[in-house]
Formats: sequence, C-alpha cells, structure tokens
Amino acid sequence: MIEFKKQCPKCGKDQIYKSNGKLLRAIRENSNCRECRYKCCKHSKETRDKIGQYNKDLVRQSKIIQLLQPKAFWRYNSTTKTLTNVIGKGVK
Repeated sequence: MIEFKKQCPKCGKDQIYKSNGKLLRAIRENSNCRECRYKCCKHSKETRDKIGQYNKDLVRQSKIIQLLQPKAFWRYNSTTKTLTNVIGKGVK
C-alpha cells in the first residue's frame, strides 16, 4: 500500500495519508497533525465548572422528582427566558 506523507507545519511530525487526493487537500489547507489540532480545544476551568454544575443539577432534579413525584416540575432557561416542564405530562 502506498503512503503519502507530509510534515505538520506546527510541530514537524510526519502525517500519513492513504490517498494522493487527501494529501493534496491537506497541503492546500495547510492542516496540522491531530495532536496540534486538538491542543487548543480544551475547555477553560470556568466552562468545566459550569458543565459539572449543570450535571449535578440534573441529578439533584431527578432525585427531587423521584422523591416528591410532582405533577409538574418547571425549569427556567435563562437564555430563552422560558419555563419548560421537565416531567412532560402535558401540563402547561
């Protein structure tokens, strides 16, 4: 099998492609290797904390629903400024 190679413009590692078309596209777009491409895509600490808090809220909310078994449980969406029924029994 023929391998087509080019070097990453950022770190200099070899990138291997299976077809000549993919290699030409990578050269044209000056694409980085996978490691360099995903180095910049990490979430900040504030974003990770928000994601963690949202997941904790969902767990807490499901425990409240199981314990109290309400007919409706409303959650406020601050971006759209609307209330949504989490239980979904058609109560509006």
